[in-house]
Amino acid sequence: MQIQVVVVEGPDQGRQFSLSPGQELTIGRGLQSQTQLNDPSVSRLHCTITFQGGRATLKDCGSGSGTMVNDAAITEAVVGPGDRITVGDTHLAITIVSSANDQTIAPKRAAAATATAAGPAAATPAVPGGNRNLSSLVGTVLHKYQIDTTHIRGNTGTIFRARHVESDQVVAVKVLWPDLMANDDQMKRFVRAMKTMRTVNHPHIVRILTAGITELGATGENFCWFAMEFVDGFSLKQLVKRVGTAGMLDWEHAFRIAVQMARALEVAYERGIVHRNLTPENIIVPRSHPHAKLADLMLAKALEGAARDQITRQGELLGDIVYMSPERTRGESIDHRSDMYSLGATLYFALTGQPPFEALALPSLISQIQDDEPLPPKTFQLSINDAFQDVVLTLLAKSPDDRFENPTRLLSELSRVGKFAGIEVP
Repeated sequence: MQIQVVVVEGPDQGRQFSLSPGQELTIGRGLQSQTQLNDPSVSRLHCTITFQGGRATLKDCGSGSGTMVNDAAITEAVVGPGDRITVGDTHLAITIVSSANDQTIAPKRAAAATATAAGPAAATPAVPGGNRNLSSLVGTVLHKYQIDTTHIRGNTGTIFRARHVESDQVVAVKVLWPDLMANDDQMKRFVRAMKTMRTVNHPHIVRILTAGITELGATGENFCWFAMEFVDGFSLKQLVKRVGTAGMLDWEHAFRIAVQMARALEVAYERGIVHRNLTPENIIVPRSHPHAKLADLMLAKALEGAARDQITRQGELLGDIVYMSPERTRGESIDHRSDMYSLGATLYFALTGQPPFEALALPSLISQIQDDEPLPPKTFQLSINDAFQDVVLTLLAKSPDDRFENPTRLLSELSRVGKFAGIEVP
């Protein structure tokens, strides 16, 4: 399967750019971009689209005018057929090309040049599987939070930058896709589970402030949401691309993040919480202070009983499988040691610029995760400390029994590595 990025409006209207799995398209007007658009309002290096694991991820590259999806500014978002991407005065759309018959599937939504900043065009058809365009919430008040802008569109919902209407505190509000929750009981269970996290106040965990169910709109549709601290920074995945050398993070930087995430997992372990989806996208590195934070700690637990077929639809979580433990890919019961494998896979990505295993076909990828041994990280970055490499490879052991017994034991080993390397971790 390929995707095509089509210029539907602007000076380059009609141009098309194809991406195969594992490829990245750099969009801009400069010579270093792959598009070299003739739009003076587009930055020389404006944004990128990466097609990996069956999904397309759009990332802004610090452009002057910003990157928009469905008229909402984003820093990073998963996009697909029907989404309208705006860079400068150029509008782009994504189509899917089937490898079986090489026919292009048209976008589900027509381009709407007159869409308002508060939401999509009124004639937008429903997305199969439920409403997954929540941009109409921008400008509304959800509970006591004024929704200001779209921050990121993820696998289970949209995260908005918002403000508390009374205190003016800047927060992040995540609104779940309405189709994830089949009934009121599931929504109430979700809210109760998320509220249990309000007492967790740890420097390396994104703090949950509250959660709720709010009825909005003329249809009386209920939205399930939770508010959390807003972290101004980058995901680890973004950080590696921004500051890494040749797409790889310096091992001392990765080591500090390893210690901080082990501290976060120790809190989860003490509370009996398994994250289940620890990836480079769920580790947030702030701009202003050195404390990396783990996001979505309780989300998987809170979503138990939700419409899992909606969460794990083909192409939506395939990109995360590369960080799953072998036992999870087999559908076995998992515990905290599965999270430690995911941490090892995430650190491997930070150190090498790629996950431990990659494949174009899902069965091949799962087979590698279950049976193959990863290449040592020093194969890609010779400067990596040997003892730290051993820690990462232990985390990636196939059997949970061969990994560290718990996060406290992991922290002890990392402390030993840091002591001999002369590294202090805040």
